[in-house]
Amino acid sequence: MTTKQQINDLHKQFQTYGQNAKEWMRKCQLMLPEIQEKEVWRKKGFTSIYEYAAKLAGMSTHAVDDALWIMKKLEGRLHLKKVVKEKGLNAVRPVLTITTEETEKFWASKAAKLGNNALRKYVEEVKADPGVLGESCDITSQNSENRITKSIYMKLDVKTIERLKKIKGEKEWDELLNTMLDVMESSDVGADDVNSQKEAVEPEENPIPINTGKRYIPAKIRKHVIKKTSGLCAYPGCAKSHDILHHTKRFALDPTHDPDTLAPLCKAHERLAHAGLIKNEEMAPVNWTLKKTPDTDSAKHKIDGKVQEFY
Repeated sequence: MTTKQQINDLHKQFQTYGQNAKEWMRKCQLMLPEIQEKEVWRKKGFTSIYEYAAKLAGMSTHAVDDALWIMKKLEGRLHLKKVVKEKGLNAVRPVLTITTEETEKFWASKAAKLGNNALRKYVEEVKADPGVLGESCDITSQNSENRITKSIYMKLDVKTIERLKKIKGEKEWDELLNTMLDVMESSDVGADDVNSQKEAVEPEENPIPINTGKRYIPAKIRKHVIKKTSGLCAYPGCAKSHDILHHTKRFALDPTHDPDTLAPLCKAHERLAHAGLIKNEEMAPVNWTLKKTPDTDSAKHKIDGKVQEFY
C-alpha cells in the first residue's frame, strides 16, 4: 500500500526535477542569439538552428522563434534581461511593447515581483490611461490608431459602474460610450429624460459584520458582497468574473467579515492588491486606481509578502 509519505516524496522529487528543467531551459533560451550569430549549429553539423535546438534541448520551432524575438527586443535592456535569467521569457513578455529606455528599470521591477496575469493587467490599465500612475511617472504608450485622447475622472455610484461594466463586456469604453451617444442623439433623448424614467430603488441593507476568527465567510455576507457587483470583479472597468472575495483590511490584521471591506476580485486584481499596488484600497472600489510602488511601511505589506509566497 502506498503511504502518504511516499506520495509526498514522489511529488517533491518530480517538482524538483521540473524546476531544474525550467532553469536549464531558460539558460538555453538566453544562449540562442549567440548560437545563431556565430552559427554554432552549422559548425556542429546541424541543418538549422531549429534542428540544433530540438535535438539538444527539446525546443520546438515556435519556441526558438519566440525566444529569438524576445531576446532581440531585450537588446540593451540589462534590467529586463536579469528578470529573464531569474523567471524566464514569459515574465517580461507583457512589458515588451511599453518599455522605453527611461522606464525599463520601473517595468523590470514590476516584472520581477508580479505574476504574468497581474503584470498583464497592470500594463493593460497603464496603456489605457497613461496618467493613471500620476503625471510625474512619465510612463507613456503610443496609441496604435494615433488618436488624440484625454483622460477624465468621474465619480459614479457603484451600481452604476457595475451596470456599465456588464453592458461594456469586451468592448472599449470609447466604443460603448459612442454607441450610447449615437442612440441618444438619434432619438433626441436627453439626460433629463433618462433620469425621469428611473425608478426609485430602496438600497439593500448590509448584513452585520461578523468576527468568527475563521476564514470562512458566512453565506449571507458572501451572497450580499457578490450581488453588489453582479459577480464581477469590483475593480473599476474590469469586466471579468470574480475569483475571490478579498479582505481589503487583511483578515490576518482584522479577522472580521465586513461587507464594506470585502471585495470580489478577479485573480489578476487580487494579485495586484497583495502586491500593494491598488491605491485607496480601503475606500469604495470606485475610488481605486493603480499605484507606482507599495507602501513598505504598512502592516499590510508584511502580510502581503507572506501571501505572495504561496502564489
